Amino acid sequence: MGKALEVFEKTCKKGKACGNACISALKNCASKKTGESTKETGKSTKETGKSTKETGKSTKETGKSTKETGKSTKETGESTKKTRGSTKETGESTKKTGESTQPTKTTLVSYKADSSDHKALMNIGKDFSDQTMGKALKALQDAQAEKKNFFMDIERNNKKTKKGEWFKKDEKHAAKLDEKSVLAQKELEAAAEEVLQKLKAHHKIDREDAEEWANSLVSDKFTLTGKDRETTLTALADVYMITGGMGATELKKVVSTDTNRAFADPYTGELTLESKGLKILGKELSPEAESSLTSRRETVFHEYAHFSEFENKQLAVASRKFIEDRATSSELMKINDITGFSGYRDNEMAIPDNFIDPYVGKIYGPSGTWTEVVSMGVESFKTPFQMASFYRRDPEHFNFILGAILHEN
Repeated sequence: MGKALEVFEKTCKKGKACGNACISALKNCASKKTGESTKETGKSTKETGKSTKETGKSTKETGKSTKETGKSTKETGESTKKTRGSTKETGESTKKTGESTQPTKTTLVSYKADSSDHKALMNIGKDFSDQTMGKALKALQDAQAEKKNFFMDIERNNKKTKKGEWFKKDEKHAAKLDEKSVLAQKELEAAAEEVLQKLKAHHKIDREDAEEWANSLVSDKFTLTGKDRETTLTALADVYMITGGMGATELKKVVSTDTNRAFADPYTGELTLESKGLKILGKELSPEAESSLTSRRETVFHEYAHFSEFENKQLAVASRKFIEDRATSSELMKINDITGFSGYRDNEMAIPDNFIDPYVGKIYGPSGTWTEVVSMGVESFKTPFQMASFYRRDPEHFNFILGAILHEN
């Protein structure tokens, strides 16, 4: 009895009224049974047998009482656990009852999918982006919608009152809405940075190994120097880590020539870069100018990503299906005609759609084997800002790229 009482007192840690009442009852019960036992002991030998029988009955009842007390203890533990908001199933012991539930964390897992199934890749990407960037995107969209509605109200009210008068009255509120949008944009960029880090962690490629791989691609035809050279090699190592080396088996060397446009060659395995700086409005900038370096990083990400379609023909099929699903027309058109810009060659054709850039719809190679879907998407992973913009403008394309990077056959 004393042992059962000790277990009960240790279990009922909060000392609630119901627990104290049970303890008091147990103590009175124990005292009463002890007195009866002493009285019965003083009787004759004949009565002793009866006492023994009664004592056995008392022991049986005490065991039953202890069993019920244990049941009460378990029920008390279950109640306490539910009160704490635990999501785990109630354990059979007090020890399990005291365990707490850890908060759910976003983790990367292996994603199995057919490389040629563009919808499966998009679903993988959506599942991941919803967890990592979805909330931040919703906050930005809400902030922008609130700001838009506010200025629409200004326009409507200015038609009824003296021009500009209503805006001046609520100028402070307008400033707050601007600040809210800016903060939401920063949150989305922070989420994009987190995605980049998660992708690198998922693929588990060390920086040292990535840099060694990038340097192994340098040939005697790679003539870039200074910051331009450094930016190129850093970009190669970064995109290698982010994509998990997707397409790396087909990339043999990096060269630089006096060409007007960089390109990836599926037959030689060469990635060719321009040896000149960025040209803006007909004026060529220094290769080490900030704008030229930014452009160089984007170019490296873009051209490297082409090798993923060269390496995985099923991914090229998925890219073509992605374009066809999004197409606003089944007819191929000159990119110059789609964009109204004459900077493309006449033989550069694309399937029109509302992509982030008409160039996304371009197809080329034997029977339209290759596309710009992966390359145009991966280039936006060069900075958190560009990633956030890409996700906001075309979440379907963004999710397709994430799925292509994460999936495993």
